[in-house]
Amino acid sequence: EGDVGEATLLANNNLIYTLKDGAGVYTSGFAGDKPKLALTSDFKSWLIQPISNTSVLLSTKPSSKAEGYVYTLNLTNGNLTKLFGPLMGLTALSNSDGKRLLYANTTGGKVVLTAQSLTTKTSTNILPATLPVKCVWSKSVGSIIICGVPNSGLGLEVPDLWYQGVTDYTDKIWRFNVDTDTAEILLDPKSEFGQEVDMTNLTLDTEEK
Repeated sequence: EGDVGEATLLANNNLIYTLKDGAGVYTSGFAGDKPKLALTSDFKSWLIQPISNTSVLLSTKPSSKAEGYVYTLNLTNGNLTKLFGPLMGLTALSNSDGKRLLYANTTGGKVVLTAQSLTTKTSTNILPATLPVKCVWSKSVGSIIICGVPNSGLGLEVPDLWYQGVTDYTDKIWRFNVDTDTAEILLDPKSEFGQEVDMTNLTLDTEEK
């Protein structure tokens, strides 16, 4: 028992969550019934992204001033597999089957964004760079990522200042194809609608339009 830190739903509507005063990751029914400890670790601040009913992506909360790590956690057997780290300012976004990963880290004060195939071990640098939390992977075309990208770049001390609300952005929507190494602007909300939008947690409709 305790105050919940991070929490999200698996596809089967079970909960996966952390506690603010503990270092564990837990699963339970939707109403919090039948809680089960899935992981005990020294880290207390996790970001959780479900991949399937039995697997999640765990990332340490990012800072440009601290080394971060990204893991997959098997909820069935508790196995924790390190994917990346230690890297400064590390954040990540898995695609729907967990075979591709988009991750950003801070190098020389700037954010570097990379798409990585976990099966072939090939990687593609994404330009212009943005943060994975501003992106979404296509489900219909596995190599495509849709992102909100700041018009004037990310700036310094990212993602710290953005998470703190000190910095905000005006984004365009870009489409990246990591297999063909191409990038194109899909929409500029500022010029099209006169709206400045700082995007996060993007989703796609069923037709991905």
